[in-house]
Amino acid sequence: MPSLEHEVPLDMIRKTPGVAVEMLGRVSTGKLPDYARVRCDSGDATNINPAELRVDSLIVCEDADGNPQLAIIVEVQLRTAQEKRRSWPQYATNIHARLGCPVELLVVAPSESVAEWCATTIDFGCGEVRPVALPLTRLEPYTDPDDAARHPDFAILAAAASRTEDETVLKALAPTLNAYIKSAGPRYAEYVYAALSPRAKKYLEGAVKLDNMDYQMPIFQQPFREGKAEGRAEGKTEAKVESILQALDIRAISLSDADRERISSCTELGTLDMWFVRALTVGSAEELFR
Repeated sequence: MPSLEHEVPLDMIRKTPGVAVEMLGRVSTGKLPDYARVRCDSGDATNINPAELRVDSLIVCEDADGNPQLAIIVEVQLRTAQEKRRSWPQYATNIHARLGCPVELLVVAPSESVAEWCATTIDFGCGEVRPVALPLTRLEPYTDPDDAARHPDFAILAAAASRTEDETVLKALAPTLNAYIKSAGPRYAEYVYAALSPRAKKYLEGAVKLDNMDYQMPIFQQPFREGKAEGRAEGKTEAKVESILQALDIRAISLSDADRERISSCTELGTLDMWFVRALTVGSAEELFR
């Protein structure tokens, strides 16, 4: 099951394809072609080879007539993986054959060391592929709320990658997170929150309250972590059940009526705690109850 660390950057790019173009511009030494619009394309990189090949995301820059000018293959790579040295050239050549335009391979990595490995030229005899890698740790966190609002995707990625405790950064980030939650749900806020230190989490929670923001997600909900203010066991179980169901709904995990009833009727706090942790990563209801 892909992690938030892998999926959130891709989700941003699929929603706003221009993010991939800006990422490429930040690390590429070449000049980008002129283009009129940017779109997501099918990630299918299979040609006549029967084995299915799918890139994480494919962004196409087109001219005003819809002709492809540049294809950007986006791969999020959390660690080194030798098999990518074989699949990446296949992606590039097959997509070039399909679209008939130049192809760039952009690899988004969590650290400089992984990015350095990803950016190594791949020589396969009759040609080579030169990936361009962006380590997210190279992104500068935003300290101005207006700047963060103008570049929300980069503000979120930078804050998570830096694992910052800078209160100026966290305060600037809070309105951006709130705007994303209202438009796209809590996933990006969960991504940032999971990366922060306990001290930074505590400050961000305070900024949420000061700005009167309602982060409607399990990890920011005080009732889930500590129970209802009055400490009643019933309040604790209700909050935990709600958080589990919300986490599964956010991740589009299908539940039958019987599954929902099993979760809703459970009163064992230990079991609910276990189910909530599993709800963040499982791929099916069967895995939740295993």
